[in-house]
Amino acid sequence: MGGTAGVERRPAGLFVGLCTLDVIQLVDHPPRPNEKLTARRQEVAAGGPAANAAVTFSHLGGAATLLTAVGTHPLGVGVTTDLRRLGVTVSDLAADSAEPPAVSSILVTASTGDRAVASTNATGRRLAPPDDLDALVAGCDLVEFDGHHMELAVATARRARAAGRPTLFDGGSWKEGTPTLLASIEVAVCSADFRPP
Repeated sequence: MGGTAGVERRPAGLFVGLCTLDVIQLVDHPPRPNEKLTARRQEVAAGGPAANAAVTFSHLGGAATLLTAVGTHPLGVGVTTDLRRLGVTVSDLAADSAEPPAVSSILVTASTGDRAVASTNATGRRLAPPDDLDALVAGCDLVEFDGHHMELAVATARRARAAGRPTLFDGGSWKEGTPTLLASIEVAVCSADFRPP
């Protein structure tokens, strides 16, 4: 990638999907019914597949924009602050919402690295494409999707393909609307759990 006056332009990525507040507990073993555990360690951070991909892209030198729902609830403000600290621009389609963001409770078993996750994900949140979607797509070199916020994802993927932008899909699990989204995806990287119901 050439730049002007000896300055390299950073690749720009648009990441569309879920953003959560992750509460991660490192434990010796998963709790049994009605058991209380003391965690070895706790981390609290912005999370979600699209958000994590945006953070990784930024860490590797790219300019990352996350198109998602966070809101103005204090937990959401913390999520946005964390992402900005990590170099991610947040385009918040729920900027007027005082509802808390999705929270993921994650238990990681210390000896194996196995994890158990409970989250509301994007359930109950419908995000329509923003008015500046064409500009967001035009300003990026690639667009990545996690399959959450499906209406937004499908509209963005179609515009990205029409604009000649590479479209990538991180398939963690099958969601309603996935076949429609996949029609506009060039590269799909899927987990072993990703399969039609």
